[in-house]
Amino acid sequence: MEFNDELQNDITQNIQFIGDEIPLVDPFPIKVFPTEIQEIIISACDGLNLPIDFFAGSILFAASIAIGNSFQVEIKQGWNETAALWIALVGNSGTSKSHPLTLALDPVFKKQSSEFDKYQRCLTEYEEWLQMPKDERERIGKTGMDKPTIKKYLLSDYTPEALVFHHQKNLRGMGVYSDELAGWINNFNRYNKGNEEQFWLSAWSGKPLITDRRGSGSFHVKVPFISVGGTIQTALIRDLAKGSKGKNGFIERLLFVFPDNLKKLPWSNSCWSVNQRSKYEQIIDRLLIEEPGIEDAGVVKPLILPISANAKKILWDWQAVNTELSNSTDNDQRKAIYAKLEVYAVRFSLIIHRLNCVLGKADAEVIDTNSITAGIILADYFRKNALKVLYILNNSSPIDALPKDKKKFYEALPEKFSYKQAVDTAKGYRFSEVTLRRLLANRRIFEKLSHGNYEKIF
Repeated sequence: MEFNDELQNDITQNIQFIGDEIPLVDPFPIKVFPTEIQEIIISACDGLNLPIDFFAGSILFAASIAIGNSFQVEIKQGWNETAALWIALVGNSGTSKSHPLTLALDPVFKKQSSEFDKYQRCLTEYEEWLQMPKDERERIGKTGMDKPTIKKYLLSDYTPEALVFHHQKNLRGMGVYSDELAGWINNFNRYNKGNEEQFWLSAWSGKPLITDRRGSGSFHVKVPFISVGGTIQTALIRDLAKGSKGKNGFIERLLFVFPDNLKKLPWSNSCWSVNQRSKYEQIIDRLLIEEPGIEDAGVVKPLILPISANAKKILWDWQAVNTELSNSTDNDQRKAIYAKLEVYAVRFSLIIHRLNCVLGKADAEVIDTNSITAGIILADYFRKNALKVLYILNNSSPIDALPKDKKKFYEALPEKFSYKQAVDTAKGYRFSEVTLRRLLANRRIFEKLSHGNYEKIF
């Protein structure tokens, strides 16, 4: 793979791309993948009538989970990065978002199913052992057994405490799969009044996770790896930026796959080649086989991969250009996007590197120039998608759809207010209390901070 000239062209285009107009998003650059993966993507999308962007993005997510904590990249001494991603497939209803994601994750689901079967067998053996008399246990040489635990790779419905519990049982890492990402967001703090947003910000940054479960003790993951993937309808993008999530860098951590001119496609009479599907499953399985080392204290010890000197120069040169882009704008959200993409460029590079390694196309002990260049090309693709989302967030709002009197009422409220303040303000607009309560219940424009206290979202 020769990327250097194409990368230079991408950088030149991105230097120019600093205006306020809605960006046009190029197709997903599947050229960053090994040839075998490119053929798998084309075969599946042609055979099943799937959007290439969605399936390619889903493969990136599946590979991220499969790599887990087995490997990290050393950017410089004391700064390592994993392959963890937060990825969102964006489109209107009926545009085939879910199918590519479940298809790409199928090998991971199968791995989890295999682990569940093993857990069931061990649990049966353990329960039989519990019923044995002591002399029988001694006769068969089983005088002590621990209750088995299941090793999970994917979770969909969970509390933060349950997530950390299962992560402690599988230190290589977890994937969170949410068919509707808006549901993932809306379920924050569903089970408690804690700050779940902060939990996720820490998880993305690889900071230690500590939770306490009543009656079950404390759980601690010192080297977390949690990748998140799912779909979201275009109309619900605003839900991702509700409340503090639009201010604390949360939304800027999401990677959006948001193709232009996306339309619902007819059903296909053909299928995904059995041979190509088998090749894909074998590749993901080979990534899943790699296990990180475990230290005595239960701390994971990934294999740390250095970046070659030539690759490091490419990365540092691109980071300088990215810094120029960041310094050229006064928009804080843009600055945050550019900053997160510097991290993601390295994470993408690790994923591409490992895919090349399992196919025998890269030196397994060092991140090379092609892997770094591929990561940068992906970062620039996701930059344009992020700016497209940012344009939507900044140029329209649910407030615009309100009747004139309700819009004026909204504007008259302070940023944070009590229910009593809302009642007093509503009197000037002759709202009934029923109308007021219905309006305050609109979670797209108000966030309930606590009993009787609210905050405007826009």
